[in-house]
Amino acid sequence: MKAAEIIELSTSGNCFKEALLHSSGIRVDHVEYRTFDEGLCSASIFFCEKKTDSLTSFAFLALMNYALHFYEEWSINETLNSEIDLIVEKWLFPAIQKAEDIPHEDARGNIQGIVESIEKCINKKINSGAIYDPDRWGVFLNKNRSPSYPSSNLFPCDSNVIALANKWNEFEYLYETPNNFVLFYWSTGA
Repeated sequence: MKAAEIIELSTSGNCFKEALLHSSGIRVDHVEYRTFDEGLCSASIFFCEKKTDSLTSFAFLALMNYALHFYEEWSINETLNSEIDLIVEKWLFPAIQKAEDIPHEDARGNIQGIVESIEKCINKKINSGAIYDPDRWGVFLNKNRSPSYPSSNLFPCDSNVIALANKWNEFEYLYETPNNFVLFYWSTGA
């Protein structure tokens, strides 16, 4: 899917609303690379498995919905149907309007660089013994600590990447891998 296609969908009536209404039925997993480093902060990879009946647009919108609920710290099940229009109007539609296609090599390089930097920071901090809240630093899969997660299979390869944000201090990418639909998000706190 290209950025222009998802932008066009945003103008086609109730597509976004329908996608959000059905997104809670899509299993989305979340890998979080968490630090309290002000510069690196944390990065997230939200992903869902491709199925034979998967619609790319619905999957991408579901990932965006899960990411919004994660960052706003509320359960997706707590969102009322009556609130969907506001989510579309105030958050989803403006985010989609900024979408642009970027080369998968650029996105992969940015993602790999951030993930490797965060993993290095986590290991350095843990090994220093001068870590505060050590149980809150690390790699987490669905909120559970994961000693390591082979996230490189969730990096873009030979697919189009839709950038919702692609700046020095924020990356937000939607893309496909052979087995998954993926949303990667990172921003700095500095």
